[in-house]
Amino acid sequence: MPPRVVIYKGTYQYGAVNLFADEIAEGFRKLGRETVFVDLTDTSALQSNLSKAFSGSNVEFILSFNAAGYCFELNAKSLYDSLPFPFFAFLVDHPAHHLDRLRFNNIIISAMDRSHVHFLNNYFKGSKKVFFMPHGGCRSSLAGTPREKKIDVLFPASYMDMDEELTKIKSLEPFSQKLIYDSVDIILKNDAIPIEDALETIGRGLGINIYEGKIFYKMASEIINKIETLVRAIKRTEMLKILDDAGIAVDIYGNGWPENRFKSHRVHKALPFNEINDLMTESRIVINAANIADGAHERVFTTMLNGSLCLSDYNPYLAETFREDSEIVFYRWTKITGMPDIITKLLADNELLENISLNGAAVASASHKWEHRAAQLIKIVEESK
Repeated sequence: MPPRVVIYKGTYQYGAVNLFADEIAEGFRKLGRETVFVDLTDTSALQSNLSKAFSGSNVEFILSFNAAGYCFELNAKSLYDSLPFPFFAFLVDHPAHHLDRLRFNNIIISAMDRSHVHFLNNYFKGSKKVFFMPHGGCRSSLAGTPREKKIDVLFPASYMDMDEELTKIKSLEPFSQKLIYDSVDIILKNDAIPIEDALETIGRGLGINIYEGKIFYKMASEIINKIETLVRAIKRTEMLKILDDAGIAVDIYGNGWPENRFKSHRVHKALPFNEINDLMTESRIVINAANIADGAHERVFTTMLNGSLCLSDYNPYLAETFREDSEIVFYRWTKITGMPDIITKLLADNELLENISLNGAAVASASHKWEHRAAQLIKIVEESK
């Protein structure tokens, strides 16, 4: 009887994470595992489906993205602490969004950014098993066949209203506001610095240790999310304005974008994740603006697997993983005004653009699909016993 991996599914923006689940399940099956999905949204049959999934002696572990389903209890305690196999929480966001989901004991956690591992180890004081694991890439069914490149520059991303975020911050107490504004100022003066490092710098200046008790809890539960969202809103707004002013048209797909904001860019309605992947096969350049300090979002690998050049914000992990200007092209926030020149030169040199796209695809295909994450995950589970 092959080892069984139980995989939770739920409701996620654009349907992306459920596609991750499908692809990593295929990787598990290639490695000789049986996979069983449990749909957490099917509440009427949930208890029965969980019982069936957990039956037998061959369950190896549960896999849950962002620790969905964490709240199940047995005798007023976490269900998972009573099970003989671990719960693997594969985080696809900053852990500050999900800390309350990670408190039970029988859990293994992966984070997509190396700085998030440091954060979790500090928050839980080393009591949790925490590992670094970036997302995997997803390949469209259209990839690999000749496709007309109808789109020069694609940017799939949701709109974030900077003024709305500032209003939320103004409702906080003055100490929290200071930590947020001063940290954002530090982050915007660097190309890739973790939020926690910025906060630590501010803390030292104030004579406080951000990793101590109540301050750390406030930072984790209230401040980090606000910093993350505000920085993302500022960077997306400024980047697109610079490109718009330079006359470089970007095709934007995502929720919430004002239709009349730009003179050059084209704003489109949001599409499901798999349809965005299809669009990548028709795009010459895809912009990745994940604002990840030291790790990787799926967008980098998915872009490459679908035959487009990945123009990404710089971070050390990506710089270690890909050869700059050969497999990936970086733009740097501290030199953001030079981004139009980078795009203009790439679009003017089709041979260079295609070579970088092909080289990036080769690396992503060899090491950064979800089947590769499946193998890494199994190794972590085995070594954690």
